[in-house]
Amino acid sequence: GFVLIFIFVAWEFLVSKYIDAAVDEANGVPRRFPGFLYKCPKWFRLTEPAIPLDIFKSYDVCATNFAAMTGGMVLFSAFYFLAIYFSIVQGLSATKSGVQLLYFSPGLGIGVVIALRMIKMLKQPKYPAILGGLIIPVAVGLLTVAIDNNNQKQLNGFLLFTAIQQVAAVVSMNLFFRTAGGTIGLAQLSAVLDTKVKSYITALVISSNSLTPQQKAQIANLFGGSLNSIQNILSLPDDTRTIVQDAFRHACRWSFISLLPWCVVSAVLCFFLSTIPQEVVSHPLKPDSDRIPEAKDVETPGSMTGPELHQQPQPTASAREGPAPWKTVPTPRGPITLLIWPIRVGFAYLRASRR
Repeated sequence: GFVLIFIFVAWEFLVSKYIDAAVDEANGVPRRFPGFLYKCPKWFRLTEPAIPLDIFKSYDVCATNFAAMTGGMVLFSAFYFLAIYFSIVQGLSATKSGVQLLYFSPGLGIGVVIALRMIKMLKQPKYPAILGGLIIPVAVGLLTVAIDNNNQKQLNGFLLFTAIQQVAAVVSMNLFFRTAGGTIGLAQLSAVLDTKVKSYITALVISSNSLTPQQKAQIANLFGGSLNSIQNILSLPDDTRTIVQDAFRHACRWSFISLLPWCVVSAVLCFFLSTIPQEVVSHPLKPDSDRIPEAKDVETPGSMTGPELHQQPQPTASAREGPAPWKTVPTPRGPITLLIWPIRVGFAYLRASRR
């Protein structure tokens, strides 16, 4: 996976530099890139980067994508590792474990409603991001407390609270980084879970003299591969099963604690997001031809005389509504942008419907 990501980033970098080289060559600027960039095949000229790397020079882009990645780590980890917790520690069936995760769904809906209301009232998308950044470390911390207490009602309530942090705006790059964060989070939590389970059981076997040889033999068999089998764990005798369940409860708690540094960094980054200037919020349509005329810009009938009264142009419907949403989407210049063009048009109409 990381090799493919590296290849993708290298490809995007080459395409970006080739476009810069082509622009320089068209404008007669002396060559400042390696010569092979000026001798690319014609099909390469029709390609443009799917994710222009220059946008990562913006602090806001980096901060929001890091927040999306952190949200993905929490989202994926909650669904995967809490299911393990419910199945092993509490001994629930797969169906009942899945039902417990439904408490996450209302929180997602509440988070979206809060984000839409805040943006509509405050006209700034940074405040929902800041709120989500503040909620997520608190919610993860409360989850660890509920896991440590082994309290089902607390866990359900805190799971709903954790879902509310998903209030960031959803765009294509946010979705990419959210999925990437889920992949990183699952790998990290899997490593922490496995390490903590084995270290807990090993420390208990070494330090405790109350374990019988039979219990030690049963635990030793788990380390041979049965530790990954829920059925084998639940079929152990009560005393031995309790030891293993305590180990998984302890490990699940530390797995979620390992997410807290990511959450804190995300919250700090969101505090420094830029504020959209008020003139941009008031007049989002930059061209004068698309801007809605203000009262002071339009002459009243009382101020006009003679032919001016009949010749004064009236603002058309297109001037009041602005350009069609699909016209705001750049024209596809290559096979990749042609594939994602319908998605971008859909997002354009979605944004237009919310204005």
